[in-house]
Amino acid sequence: MKSRAHRHPGPEAWYVVAGDQCAEIPGKKIELHAGEGGFVPEGPPMVLWGTGTHKRQGLALILHDSTRPMTAPATDWTPTGLCTVK
Repeated sequence: MKSRAHRHPGPEAWYVVAGDQCAEIPGKKIELHAGEGGFVPEGPPMVLWGTGTHKRQGLALILHDSTRPMTAPATDWTPTGLCTVK
């Protein structure tokens, strides 16, 4: 699993139920494992990867104004490869 580069008009939070996940935002990676949660504030572009050898299952919540799209492509940023798939 790998998402395209995108951004949200509000904060996004995750909880990883099973497996491993990595999110890359400019200059930072957020590695999460089963039982852990993470957060990205509104605005920065991101890419999400399912990492590890087990199926990733998770829950995500994006808080945003419902009059705006939940996600938009981030064509102005390219990830640098901070997240690696095992």
